[in-house]
Amino acid sequence: MDEIKEQFAQYNQLFQEADDLYHDIAVKSGLPESGFIILYELSATNRPCTQKEIGERYYLKKQTIHSAWKNLIAANYIQVSPLEHNSRMLGAVLTEEGKRVADATVVRLMAAEHRAFGMLTAAEREELLCLSKKHLSNLKIQTENLFKKD
Repeated sequence: MDEIKEQFAQYNQLFQEADDLYHDIAVKSGLPESGFIILYELSATNRPCTQKEIGERYYLKKQTIHSAWKNLIAANYIQVSPLEHNSRMLGAVLTEEGKRVADATVVRLMAAEHRAFGMLTAAEREELLCLSKKHLSNLKIQTENLFKKD
């Protein structure tokens, strides 16, 4: 059991290092981290996204996402308009200026992510995906009834 605890501590440390790396990248880009995340998501999805879906995907508080949203609109990086399928909801897309900023920041990060992933062999990438899926499945099973009231 000690071996499992030690290995899991190493696993958690890797996640913390990755979080720190992404935070440092956002800081170096000159964008606030929440703004960086919004530009990242809009660039990655290439479709209108709502505050709610970005907040839920990245576990950002409503006020944090709303404030970043307003700042990105004021900077002319995003524009919002009603969604086609639900005119009561507003979706954001990148403006031309937003695309320029995203290309210089988040798109460069995405390219680095792809290059780093590509440095693994095809078999290593497949093994990483397979083991990650297996671990997630096991974790879901182990936590399914963790806080269930009897």
